[in-house]
Formats: sequence, structure tokens, C-alpha cells
Amino acid sequence: MKKRIILVAAFISLANSGYAADIEHKKKIIIHIDNGFSKSLNAEGTYDNHFNGSMILGGGVKVEITPKIKMGVSLSHRPGFKYHEVVSDSRLVQAQEQKLGVTTVLYNVSYDIYKIQDVFTPFIEGGVGFARMDIGPRFTTSTSNATGVTTVTEAKREIKYNPVWNIGGGVSMNLIKNTTLSAVYKFNHFGEITTRRRKSRWDGTIKSHEFLASLSFTL
Repeated sequence: MKKRIILVAAFISLANSGYAADIEHKKKIIIHIDNGFSKSLNAEGTYDNHFNGSMILGGGVKVEITPKIKMGVSLSHRPGFKYHEVVSDSRLVQAQEQKLGVTTVLYNVSYDIYKIQDVFTPFIEGGVGFARMDIGPRFTTSTSNATGVTTVTEAKREIKYNPVWNIGGGVSMNLIKNTTLSAVYKFNHFGEITTRRRKSRWDGTIKSHEFLASLSFTL
């Protein structure tokens, strides 16, 4: 993980160097709106569980500081990665369900690799920031095979804050003047969660693959 953090930091440092080398470039402000899907990976902690995905809503502001380099901040929200498990034996059937919401604020840098016929532009980007991890209440439903009686217990919600980083890339396409549509892939590392609850299903390292459509407007 340290090597990946160093890679992201080096990328941002390189972009800042490019900014210093081209301070006379006329800056442009870009607003973007993002929508997509985040697919979580297996947690690497107490459990080796697979959590499903979450939709993503977000946006941000970038500044084009050179013809190829953009810097900015972004805010994105993933309303709920959901965990669900059913375990049964001769005595009872037990189901557990829990959600994890993730909101991130990131400082991002992107680099345009090459413009193809003034229409398509592949790019790479990376970001660092922090994440608000909303670990929802855990509901456990137990049904006795002998009596058929069902009981529901609830564990309390927790909020945690983690450093986060991502790296990825994509392709942007010019639609009309000052408007572009981008297809973006990002790998996100949301950090490690250790909850106060015993044997929480979220304990471990949370990561995700994300696929986004981003609509940008240059002011």
C-alpha cells in the first residue's frame, strides 16, 4: 500500500511541477457532475467477505493550469455498500444485514495524454483526501426451527474518518463547445475500519473499483 501512496504523491508532485513551469497559461475553470457505480472488493480483515456495490453521486471543480494538467477538488457519495449473510443450523436460521455509506472529499490531479482529432482525449488522474465512513446499524434476524419464533436485534451505528486515495484514468469526448463527456475508471482505497462492535463484518480494508460518467462544463 505504501508504494501506491508514494505513486499517487509523486504524480501530484509532478503535476505541481508542470504548473510552476507554465504559470503564464490562461487558467480555465471546469465544473463536473459525476454519476456511476462502485463495486467493492473483499475486506482484508477478520472476515473474507464480499460486499456488493453502490451507486455514486458526485461532482467538483477543476482548474486547467496548463494545456494538459488540471487540478481540483471533488465530493462524492456512495449511499450504501450492503452486506447480507444467512447462516443456518439444526436450531435456527440467522440473517445479518448491514450497510456502509462512504463520502469522500479529494484533491485531484489529471493529465491529458494525447488529443485525438480534437475530439477524444485519454487521461490519467489521481487523488488524495479523506472519507467519512457511515457504518450503519447491523440487523440480526434469528428464527428458531423448533418454535418458529423470530427475534430481531440491532447493533448501533458508527461514524469513522479515514485517509483515502485513488488512481485511475479514462477518455473524454468533446460534445459541444465547452462541454465534454468522460468515461472514467478509478481504484479507491478507503482505508481500514476497526469498529467497536465485536466481530463487525466491516472490520478490514475497504477498497473498490469505480466506473463513472462525468459531464464537464468549462466556464
